[in-house]
Amino acid sequence: MEEACKKDVVKNTPAAQLLSRMLEERNRPQTELEKLADNVIDWEISKLQRRLTVLGTLGSITPFIGLFGTVIGVMHAFKDLATSAAANAGASVVAAGIAEALINTAAGLFVAIPAVIAYNYFLSKTNYFAKELENAANEFIFRQNDGDF
Repeated sequence: MEEACKKDVVKNTPAAQLLSRMLEERNRPQTELEKLADNVIDWEISKLQRRLTVLGTLGSITPFIGLFGTVIGVMHAFKDLATSAAANAGASVVAAGIAEALINTAAGLFVAIPAVIAYNYFLSKTNYFAKELENAANEFIFRQNDGDF
């Protein structure tokens, strides 16, 4: 197992890091191995999730940026309506401001929706992977207690 964890293809993977560390410390008591496994898993998962913050931030903030643009567009529409002569006031006067508002709303949603979908997808994948690492650690401890290592 030690040779497998050191191969170039897998040596930098979270599973290899976990198993290598547990192999190094295999003579420790079970409770210490469990704590070690939890610490390694937490560290490896945090490394996987470190860039998810960008997706989460984009997904949560872009609708507000779109809303801000929407407010500015509506303000332009009312300003254009106020500055036009009362006789000429109509839909064509406010159309440009309303179009600006709708474009900003659509742009905010265009960025936010895929970002939230990607964030949830990758968060789900890392949570599932954390469970797989926990299962591998438990299997290691179980086999180590049986004397397989």
